[in-house]
Amino acid sequence: MGFAEILTLIFIVLKLTNVIDWSWWLVLLPEIIALSIYIIYFVVGIIWIFTADKRLERKVMKKYKHAAKRTRNKQKEYEERRKRQFDNSKLEKHVESELDKHFKE
Repeated sequence: MGFAEILTLIFIVLKLTNVIDWSWWLVLLPEIIALSIYIIYFVVGIIWIFTADKRLERKVMKKYKHAAKRTRNKQKEYEERRKRQFDNSKLEKHVESELDKHFKE
């Protein structure tokens, strides 16, 4: 039991024994304040959890975006190399066919 709860119980006992003549909202005010603080803590905690998740996601995505960029670059290099090999093989076949024609004549 915290300070606000004990203070509220004391105020309730004093109100019920007619020692104090306060309205009930003043008697319950320490508990209302404590409840408000708990709600604020809860809301801040929820916001913190969601933003922490986003921060983690950004950190992870930054790491994997770099890896994906590297992979895309390697894929482009591979495609260019395959295209050059294909073009070279076509050129070699063309040269061989031209040489064959030339020597047959």
